[in-house]
Amino acid sequence: MTATPPSPPPTTPGVATSGWEIYVPQAERVVVGSTPLGDLEPWRHAEPTPWSLGVLVTAVSVMFCALTLVGVYTLIGGIVRWAGLVAVLVVALAGSWTLWEFRFRPVWRWLVWGSLTGLLAGFGSAIALFALGQ
Repeated sequence: MTATPPSPPPTTPGVATSGWEIYVPQAERVVVGSTPLGDLEPWRHAEPTPWSLGVLVTAVSVMFCALTLVGVYTLIGGIVRWAGLVAVLVVALAGSWTLWEFRFRPVWRWLVWGSLTGLLAGFGSAIALFALGQ
C-alpha cells in the first residue's frame, strides 16, 4: 500500500501566483430576519412597521426641531444676526452628527429621520430669516 499525499484545500479557479494557488473562501449569504440568530446585528429582527404612530412621531419631531432652530436664531440673531446663523449651524450639525448613528434602530429611526428633517427645515428657515433681515 502506498500513501497518497493530502489534497490541497479547494481553490477558486484562476487565482494563482507564481505556481502557488491561494485559497479564497466563498462568502456566505445572510438574509436579515431569515433565522433567529442569522442577523448581522442582534437588535435587527423582522417585525411589522408601525407606520401610523411612526409618522405621527416623525411629524412632531420635525416641528419640534424646526421651531427650536428658529427660536435659537431669533434669540441670538436679535443681538447679532450673523451670530444667530452660526449658532443655528452649530446646533444643526451637532444634532445631526449625534442622531446619525441611530438612524436604523427600530424605534429611534422615527425620531431620527424626523429630527434630521426638522434640523434641515430649521436651518433653511434661519437662512431665509437672515436673508430677509430679521
